[in-house]
Amino acid sequence: GAVRDEILGIPSLDMDFCYEGNALDFARKKGLEIIKINSEFGTIKILYEGKEFDIASTREEIYPKAGHLPKVTNIGCSLQDDLKRRDFTINAIAKNTLTGKLYDPYGGQNDIQNKRLRVLHKKSFIDDPTRIIRGLKFSVRLGFELDFETKSLQDEYLKNINYDMGYHRIKKELKETFMWNKGKAFDRFG
Repeated sequence: GAVRDEILGIPSLDMDFCYEGNALDFARKKGLEIIKINSEFGTIKILYEGKEFDIASTREEIYPKAGHLPKVTNIGCSLQDDLKRRDFTINAIAKNTLTGKLYDPYGGQNDIQNKRLRVLHKKSFIDDPTRIIRGLKFSVRLGFELDFETKSLQDEYLKNINYDMGYHRIKKELKETFMWNKGKAFDRFG
């Protein structure tokens, strides 16, 4: 999200980092102050110069049960493999913090230019239906529209909704969505 927002020239809501490899090993090797570890997902929270930062290990995931949290199958995978698990191409862009070079294997910059939301694979909404709500959030917040194929995949999913989803995941996404221009989001939600 931070790279996307930088490309758009808007303030980012948060600053997360992704480490290509194991973030916990990296933080320990660098002597960083670790304040929280989520070993299941390979994420850590560090305190650096009085500020908290999240660092995620690159990881691959599978969805053993549609609509539920994924299961991590590989921590420390390639950056390209990590990015392909993201919700939309606009959020599958990384920036090297040392060189500033952008890494965009899925065409996210082009989709940002065209104000287009595009999923990375055909099972995206089946794996994680909260991506539909996230799409609404980005549509309202950024003025983006679903591309034709993504809209078709969303419509197909909505004909056969899986109601077996984690309540907390849906609640979080809805709260974030309606925080942005409430009237517009609510109108588009119907």
